[in-house]
This record gives sequence, structure tokens and C-alpha cells, in this order.
Amino acid sequence: MKHQLITPSCKRIAVARLHLEDITLCNQVLELDEQGKVVSYQDLKSETCATIWLKGDFYLSENKVEHRS
Repeated sequence: MKHQLITPSCKRIAVARLHLEDITLCNQVLELDEQGKVVSYQDLKSETCATIWLKGDFYLSENKVEHRS
């Protein structure tokens, strides 16, 4: 997924496990738009301000993320 710049209306969350269609990625940061759709994700390399940390497994499909604890 192409990285995009965060705007003030975007939200950033950090997750331990991000499940894609055919792979599971560990320690990811997801950037969500104002409707809650994922606009990008990237490896978590360091703590970033304004990032919400959430527990559980997250499943990404068609730019929508589903949380299962």
C-alpha cells in the first residue's frame, strides 16, 4: 500500500498483528481517514506521537479494518 501523508483528519493506530489476505504482518501502524478507511500501513519502527495502541488481531480487506480481540 502506498504511503500517504497524515492530515489532521486522519487517525493513526498501532497493532500487533495485521492480517492481510495471504500474510500476517507484525507490529504495524495503520493510518485511517475520517471515514475510518485504511489509507496506508507501515512497519512500526519507533513510537510516534498521536498513535493509538490497540490489542488484538486486525483484518484488512478492501481498505476496511476489522478488530477481533
